[in-house]
Amino acid sequence: MKKLLATLLAAILLLACIPALADDAPTARTHFAELGLDVDITAITEKCVYTASVETEGILSLDPYIAMADVYYCAMPQKQLLELKKKFEAASDEEQDKISEYVTPLNFDIGHIVVTDAPEDEIADVMAYDYVTLDERYEVKKIATFEDYTYYFVATPTEEYLAHFDNPETLGQDITEEQAKAMKEEIKAEIAMISEAVEAALRSAKPFEPHEPDKELVGQVFQFETADLDGNPVKSEDLFKDNKITMVNLWGTWCTGCVGELADLAKIHTRLQEKGCGIVGLEYEQGKPLEKYKEAALAIMTANGTNYPNVQMPQNNFVCESFLFFPATVFVDSTGKILCYPITGPRVEDYEPTIDKLLAGESVDVVPDNAGFATGDNKYTVTVYDPDGKPVEGVMIQFCDDKVCTFQPTDADGIATFRVSEQKVYDIHVLQVPEGFRDDTQSYKTLEAYSNVDIFLQRAE
Repeated sequence: MKKLLATLLAAILLLACIPALADDAPTARTHFAELGLDVDITAITEKCVYTASVETEGILSLDPYIAMADVYYCAMPQKQLLELKKKFEAASDEEQDKISEYVTPLNFDIGHIVVTDAPEDEIADVMAYDYVTLDERYEVKKIATFEDYTYYFVATPTEEYLAHFDNPETLGQDITEEQAKAMKEEIKAEIAMISEAVEAALRSAKPFEPHEPDKELVGQVFQFETADLDGNPVKSEDLFKDNKITMVNLWGTWCTGCVGELADLAKIHTRLQEKGCGIVGLEYEQGKPLEKYKEAALAIMTANGTNYPNVQMPQNNFVCESFLFFPATVFVDSTGKILCYPITGPRVEDYEPTIDKLLAGESVDVVPDNAGFATGDNKYTVTVYDPDGKPVEGVMIQFCDDKVCTFQPTDADGIATFRVSEQKVYDIHVLQVPEGFRDDTQSYKTLEAYSNVDIFLQRAE
C-alpha cells in the first residue's frame, strides 16, 4: 500500500496535470525502446484536473513480438495529493497506513498502448499475453503501422471503476453523494479527454525499430576472461576455438530447472562431440565467493555425470547481463559469434535440433519462451525488513518453480517483484544480503495465490 502511494506521489512531480503547474512539468518526449515509439506526452498531461501517467510494461513475447505500455489514471486532485505527500512524509508507520487508504480505490489504468508484429485478426490473442480478455466492452483502435509492426490503443472498460462513485462509502473519504456524482461525471469526461490525447500522441509519434534485447545479441561476439572451478584462468577463445559450434549453458546450483537438465546435457555433449561441437557451462552464484559454492557445484556435476568444461560466469559481461531467467543457453561459432536467439528455460528438446540447423546453414527460429511470465497485477512480491521493521534495499532474491529461476534485488522500499502467469507455490531464497546482515539460508514459499512474502534479516554480529 505504501509503495503505491509513494509511486503515485512521485509520479505527480513528474507529470503535473493542472495548468497552474504546467510550467514546471517536463515537456520532453518519452522514449519507449521496447515499443519503438517516441511519444510527446505533454498533451496527455497538461490539461487534466487529476493525474495521468504512461508507463511501459516492456516486452511480453518475442514470437510474435508484443510490447505494451499502460496509461494510468489517479482520480484525485493534484492539490490533495500534494497535501497527502506532506502528511505521509511526516507521519508514523501507523498513520501512513491510514493515509494510504485514501489512494487505493482511486488508481487504475484506462488503456493500453500495444505494438506487435502479429496479424490484425490476432489482436485478441496478443492481448491475452497480458491476461486481458477482450470482449465488447473494450475498444481496440489501430493507430499506425511501421514496417512489420502495428500500433494499437486499447481502451479499457471503466464502468466497474466508476461504480465506486455511486456509493461514496467505498471511496474511503468523507464526501457527500452529490459530490461523488459530480466527481463521477468529471472523471468520465477526463478519461475521454486523456484517451483522445493518447491517440493523438500516437498518431504523431516517431516510430523506430523496437528494441529486442535477445535479437540484438545475434551477431555479437561473446568474449570473456574468467576462471574454472579450481580458480585457474580461462579465456573464451580457448573454450570455443576447437568447436564448430559451442552451446554455452548458463546455470547455477540454486536453479532447480538448471540442475534438472544437467544429466541430459552430459548425453547431448557426447553426441555433439561426434559432430565437432560441444557444451560449455557457465556456473553462476550471485555474489558468492568460489570457496562458498565450489564443493556443492562439483557434487551436483558429479551426480549428473557432467563431462564438459564448466567455468565461473564472467562478471560485467554484456551477454551474461542480458539474462534474468535461468537456465539460459547461447550458441556461438569458433570465434564466439552468437549465431541465433538464445534459449531461456530448460528446453532440452530444442538444443540438438538448433545445432543441427546451424551446422546445415538453415534458419533457426528458436526464441525465448516468455509465455510463462506476465505483467500487470499478476505478481508475487517479496518484502525484506531489518530487525526494526525497516525495509532493506539491495537484497538479491531468487524466485523459482520446478523449471525456471529468476532473481531481482529489492528496491528502496525493500520490495522485489516477480510477475508470472500461473498462481502456484514458488520457492524463494535470499541469494545475497548487504553488508551488515547475516546470510539467510532459509527456504521460503509463496502462497498459491498472488501474494507477498515477508522476510526479516538478522544483523551480523
